[in-house]
Amino acid sequence: MIRSILRLKGLRCSRTARIAVLFAVLGPLAGIAVRAEPQTVRPLQGTLVVKIPRGLLPSQDYWVYVNAQIVSAPPYGSFTKMDREFMRVDEEYWDSTGQAAASVRGRFTYLRPGLRERIFESQSIQLAPGKYVVELVTRAVNVKGFPFGVARLETQVAAGRIEEMEFGIPVGTDETRIVPAIGRPYGLTPDKQLEYLQNDFNRTVLEYEKLPIVAVLNQIQLNLSLTPPIRAKVFANLPDSMGGGRELDVRQLSVIIGDLESDYKFRSIDDARLLSAPAPIPQLQAYLATKIGEYNTRISSFRQIIKALEQVK
Repeated sequence: MIRSILRLKGLRCSRTARIAVLFAVLGPLAGIAVRAEPQTVRPLQGTLVVKIPRGLLPSQDYWVYVNAQIVSAPPYGSFTKMDREFMRVDEEYWDSTGQAAASVRGRFTYLRPGLRERIFESQSIQLAPGKYVVELVTRAVNVKGFPFGVARLETQVAAGRIEEMEFGIPVGTDETRIVPAIGRPYGLTPDKQLEYLQNDFNRTVLEYEKLPIVAVLNQIQLNLSLTPPIRAKVFANLPDSMGGGRELDVRQLSVIIGDLESDYKFRSIDDARLLSAPAPIPQLQAYLATKIGEYNTRISSFRQIIKALEQVK
C-alpha cells in the first residue's frame, strides 16, 4: 500500500521513510497517536503611538511609563524635527516669528499651522489588548524630594489597531534651579554664632526627615542590602503626591540623591570657617561638628543604591 501511495506521488523513499508514511496514513485508523509539532500562537497586539513634545521640553531628560513601568528613558538621539528654537515665557512659547503656542494646565493650544510637526516626536509601543495608564515624567528641579513633573493619560489598546495619544508639558517641568540662600551667623558673638548654627542644623534635619522620599530611599537601601538587584531599576513605593509607586532607574535616582545632597547637606563648621572665633565651649562645637558629619554621611550613603544598580547593567 505504501509503495502504491508513493508511486502515485512519483516519489522514491528509503525503507525508513516508507515506515514514517505508513504511520502517518494508518496511525489514526489503528488508534496510534501521532504527535503533531507544537505551533506557537502569537497573540494579536495593538500599537500605541505616544506623541512627546520634545521641541518644547526644556530638558531631554524625560521618561515614558506604561502601568508604572519604564518603556522609554534617556539618553535619546538628537531631535530631528525642523528646529527647537522656542523660548518659554511663563506658559507661552515663542519662536522667531512670534508667539507659537500656549499651555493651559499642561495642554497645548497652537496659534499657527504646522507647529505639531516641529514640536512632537512619536514613540510606538506594542501592547496586548487592554487598558493602560501612560505617563510622561520630566525634570522639575525646584520640587523638593521628587524633582519630576508627571503627566498621566489613560487609554484602551485594541488588537491590530493603532491608538494615538498626545502629551502636553507636565506641570512643574523646569530646568532653572533656584539655589537656596545660605544664612551665615556674621555679626554675632562666638557663643551666639554656635547657637545660630545649632538651631539652623536642627531645622534642616527636621525638614529633611519629613521628606517622604527619605523613607522610600531608606527602604530601597534596606531591600538591596538583603537581596542584590537583578535589574538596573527598582520599584519605589512613592506616595500619591509623587505620582504613586513606579520603577526608578539609575538616572532618576542620581537626580533625586544629588538634589538631596545639594539642598540638605549641612556645611561643616571646620571646612567653612563659619565661626569668627573659637566657641567658648569647645566641647559643644566638637559635638555639633560630629553630629553634622554623621548626618551628611547618612545622605551620602544613598549613593550605595546607585552603585548596586550600576553593577547589574
